[in-house]
Amino acid sequence: MLPSLFPTFPFRQLVDQYIRHPRNRYYLTARLQDHRGAIGCLAFDDRCRILASGGDDEVVKIWNLQTYECVQTLADQESQWGQITTIRFVNAGAGHNVFLCFGTGRGRLIIYQQNRMGTLFTQISNEAGFTSWDCVESICFSASKQRLVATSQSGKIKLFTFLDGRLVEQWERSMRGAIARASHFVDNGNNLLVYGLETGEIACFDTDTAEPRNTKSLKTRIGNIAVCERSGNVLVDNLNLGCDLYAPNKAHPHCSYSIPAKRRFIRGAAFAEMGTMVVCGSDHGVVYVYGIDGTKIIQKLVQSGGEDRVPVVQAGRSESDFMIVTGSRGKRNDICVWKKSCSLDTKVQRLSQRRSSSSSFNVLLLLNIILIIILGWFSVESWVPVVQMHTQKAVEVYEGLIQAAGRLGVRQGWNEDVALGIRDDMSQWNDMEVRWKEHADMHEQDDDDDEWDEVDLDVL
Repeated sequence: MLPSLFPTFPFRQLVDQYIRHPRNRYYLTARLQDHRGAIGCLAFDDRCRILASGGDDEVVKIWNLQTYECVQTLADQESQWGQITTIRFVNAGAGHNVFLCFGTGRGRLIIYQQNRMGTLFTQISNEAGFTSWDCVESICFSASKQRLVATSQSGKIKLFTFLDGRLVEQWERSMRGAIARASHFVDNGNNLLVYGLETGEIACFDTDTAEPRNTKSLKTRIGNIAVCERSGNVLVDNLNLGCDLYAPNKAHPHCSYSIPAKRRFIRGAAFAEMGTMVVCGSDHGVVYVYGIDGTKIIQKLVQSGGEDRVPVVQAGRSESDFMIVTGSRGKRNDICVWKKSCSLDTKVQRLSQRRSSSSSFNVLLLLNIILIIILGWFSVESWVPVVQMHTQKAVEVYEGLIQAAGRLGVRQGWNEDVALGIRDDMSQWNDMEVRWKEHADMHEQDDDDDEWDEVDLDVL
């Protein structure tokens, strides 16, 4: 069972998340799990400090991306909203007030305004943009024209003038036989592009007169789109083999990104890192990150198991990090926040990196020790006999050295005893010689005395 799990288990992602925090890769920083239904839409504010999320549980969650806490839950006390289908932040008015606009499954258009003193939002508008059976598919906003457009599942398109959070309808059009899946202002708000879900049709409208300008069709269906604000490139989920990249005003893809798929569900798509990266969801819980100029997968972000889908993807940039948020639909229904540092030159960041590298080294050392212990435990039958054999040899060699050293120690002691004996004998011999000489001298003196006595007797 374990070998079958190894190919899909995100070892490197776990190392990135808990140990390394790499500089050139995205790593998971938080998993937000407060929704009780599938995630349907996500949106950053302009500084990527706040995240708004909506889903099938018919509520909107406001998240602080510095603490990863849900600071507010927006809900309808009368239960008229239905599921939250699309959401976006809007900076509008002379004071650049921050508004949160979202559409629901029952055709409602809801607008909240952010309080000036904090991150909380207050509802200021709740209007029936479409009928109760026609859900809102997309919302887009033109800051230059102060206009908001909403599209619906039945193909309807409505343009409103945005007056401090109040919507004043200007005109309505429709796309026949297509779901108006997405919309986008171009040409400084003078034209509007609307994308059809199944047909691959792209319709262009004059925002002042509501007259259709032109229509073109892609060779694939449209499941989801993302538009790069810097380059104008369009990323399209083709509901088949992956995503296609289109240059502005082009009907043929410039590049295609292959994504494994078993089911033809809508996938999330977004541009990241100032339009230099492409991020695509999947039907098996994995998010794919590509470079804009190539088809090689740069990184895989594993959000959940293979049965969960990732239909919602958003990307942005804060003061210090590139960010990707992904929402899943399935068993877990959670939001993952991924980060990659984009400014690493300050002293504080370098110091934190040194501390992080030091702690990472300690953690790696501990993990290596644990791994060695585990491997040793499971392979004890193979290495213990070898260790015992070499240990026995080492003991025999040690004992031989002890015996040799012992023999050398005994002989040395014997030599010392012999030398001491010789020295004792020599000293005894010297003493005997001295005593002999003294004895001889005494005998000579006695003889002289005897001779003197004899002389004296003769004289007498």
